[in-house]
Amino acid sequence: MSDSPLVAYIWSQTLQEAADQLPYNLDRSTLVHDLIRSLDLLDGTSGSSPTDEHGEGDSDRHEDEETALHLRSRSIEKGKGNLRSRARVIEPDMSLGTAQSLRRYHDSDYVEFVLRESYPQSDDELGDEAGAEAEAKASGSDAGSASSAEYRPKKRRREVHGLEHDCPPFPLLRDYALQLASATQTACRLVASGKAHAAVCWDGGRHHALRSRASGFCYVADAVLGIMLLTKEGRVRVRVDEGIPGGTQSSLVQNGQPNGDDELEHEQEHKHGDANKDEQKDAGQNCKPDSTSTPKTGRGAGTRAGARARARARVMYLDLDLHYGDGVAQAPDPLNPPLLADLLPPATPHSGLPSPDTPNPFTLSIPLAAYPSASTYAAVFPSVNAIREAYRPDYVVLQLGADGLPHDRVGQYGAWSVDGPGGMLWVVDKVIEWGVPVVVLGGGGYNHPNTARAWARVTAKLLGEELTPDTEVPHHDHFAEYAPSFTLEVSESGAKDENKSQDIDKINETFNIIASRIGDIVAAHA
Repeated sequence: MSDSPLVAYIWSQTLQEAADQLPYNLDRSTLVHDLIRSLDLLDGTSGSSPTDEHGEGDSDRHEDEETALHLRSRSIEKGKGNLRSRARVIEPDMSLGTAQSLRRYHDSDYVEFVLRESYPQSDDELGDEAGAEAEAKASGSDAGSASSAEYRPKKRRREVHGLEHDCPPFPLLRDYALQLASATQTACRLVASGKAHAAVCWDGGRHHALRSRASGFCYVADAVLGIMLLTKEGRVRVRVDEGIPGGTQSSLVQNGQPNGDDELEHEQEHKHGDANKDEQKDAGQNCKPDSTSTPKTGRGAGTRAGARARARARVMYLDLDLHYGDGVAQAPDPLNPPLLADLLPPATPHSGLPSPDTPNPFTLSIPLAAYPSASTYAAVFPSVNAIREAYRPDYVVLQLGADGLPHDRVGQYGAWSVDGPGGMLWVVDKVIEWGVPVVVLGGGGYNHPNTARAWARVTAKLLGEELTPDTEVPHHDHFAEYAPSFTLEVSESGAKDENKSQDIDKINETFNIIASRIGDIVAAHA
C-alpha cells in the first residue's frame, strides 16, 4: 500500500478543536491525532484542498508535482531502510463545508438551526429563560410575553431537530458541522479524483445523523454526503462484458463513455460535477444504461463493444461500528443505491437478518448475538465478500467505529479485537485486497485511549506498516492516558461470545442468495 498513490489523512487544527467539544467524545480527537503523529505516521507537511474548481489549477498542479517528487524521494529512502511511509496530511476543503453543501442531503430548516450563530447552549440556559419569563409574569411585567415568545420556539425546535439528550448543542456546533462535512467529502474527493488510493478521516463516520434530526451523538450525516459525492464524481470501472460471469477485464470510463483510446488498466478521471448542483439529481442513472452514449471508434473500441457504460460510480459502505448505522441506512435514493452492509450486535427491529427476497437487497444488516469475538467476524465475512463480489464497487467507504472493542463505556456488547483473524486489522487487510480505492472513517469509540490505539494501528496498516500490540507509546503530551501498559495493546474481553455456528451458517446462506440477486441486478443494469 505504501507504494500506491497518496494515502491522505484529513486533519486541521480547526477540525480537531471543534471535534474535541463533542459532548460524548470530549477531547478524543486530540488524543487520536496526537498519538498517530507521535508514532511518526504523518507527513509534517499539511496540504491544501484537492479541488481544481476554484481558479487554483496552476497552484494545484504545482502542488501535485511537489507531492510526486516528495513521494518518489521517500520511496528511495524507504528502500534504503531509512524511514517508514507516512500519510500526507490534507486540510478539509471548506468549499465542501457550507450551508449549501449540507442542504444537498439535510433538511433546510435543520441546517439553518444547526448553523445558528447563537442559541441557548444548555438546558440550564433554557431554564434561565423560562425562569425569567415566570418572574416577569409574577411581577406583571410585559417582558414575560416577549420572553415566552422567544423561549418556546427555541425549545420546540430543539426537540424537533433532536438537539437534546444525547445530542445537546455545544459552543462550536456550527464550526463542527461545517468542518465535518468538508472533512469527509474532502477524503471522498481525493479518492474520486485518483489523487489518493486511501483517505482517512477519523473524525468522520457519524452514522446516526438523520436528514432533519441529530441522533445518537451525531449531528451531520457526513458519510451520506461523502457517498453522494463519490457516486457522482467518482471514476466508473466497467468490465468488458460486465454482467457476464467470469468477465474480469476492466476499464475506467469518463462521462459514461469507455476510454477507447487508452489501455484497459489506464485510469482517467470522471469529471467533477458542479459542486453547487443537487447531488441527488438524475439519481436513477446508476442503475440504468446510458442511452445517449455511443461507443468510441478507434483503437480498443471493438474490445469494449460488450461494455455498456454506467453514468454513476458504485459505492459500497461497510459499517463495523457496534451500533446500527440507521442514519446511513435511511438515506439512499432507491433508484441510485449504494450497497450498505452493517455488522452489529444485537439485532434491532430495523436491523435483523434480511429475508432472501428482501425488496431492498442493497441495504443489509448482519445481526450478531452479544459479545462477538474476532472469530465471529471472520466467520461471517464470507457474507460481506459475497455481496461485494456481486456488486463490484468502484469505491468502498469503511466505517471503523471502535465501540465494539472491549471495555467501551457505551458499547456494552463488544468483544471484538484489533488483532487476529476477524480483528480490525484483518478486516482492513481484506478491504485492501479488494483493490478498489477506500475512504476510512471513524465513528463510535468511547474508551478514548483504546480508540486511539486501534486507529493508529489501522493508519499504519493502510501505509503498509505494522505496529504490534507491544509497541510502546511515544512520550508526548497525552502519554499518561495510556497507563498502565503504555503500549498499543487493547486487552482482550473476558466475555463469552454468544454467537452460535448454526446462526452464522444461516447468515451466510441468506447472504449467498441475496448476493446472487445483487449480481443479477448489476448485470441487468451494467
